[in-house]
Amino acid sequence: MKLLITLLTAIFTLTVVGQERSSVGFRAGGVTGFTYQYLDKDLLGFEIIAGFQQHGIRMAGLLEKHKKIKEKYKTDMYLVTGAGAHSGYVGYDEYDTWINDGVTWYRSHKTYSPVIGADFLIGLEFIFRSVPL
Repeated sequence: MKLLITLLTAIFTLTVVGQERSSVGFRAGGVTGFTYQYLDKDLLGFEIIAGFQQHGIRMAGLLEKHKKIKEKYKTDMYLVTGAGAHSGYVGYDEYDTWINDGVTWYRSHKTYSPVIGADFLIGLEFIFRSVPL
């Protein structure tokens, strides 16, 4: 269920401000935050994502290639592929239990860990030229 919600949110990411070559948007789902995307005239570009997840912060950068679907039609649907990396940190609760002189003691504390990894992207993107309200 979580994966389905994340996929649907990724498909319907809201773009707040958009131009021909760059856009800024809000993300919801696995990593909630903001995104900035830039495309040049050859449909090559990059995307920067800053977001919050698991009591931590994550930054990601992706290099992207957009390919227009159905060149002969006037659609704004693109196949997007790309690769990049992410880094940041996540927080989680650790619980300790021990017995001392017949008394059971419990303790919890927040622990933070660094996160770093590779990202790959393949998907469809539809560009709205105006807000369809």
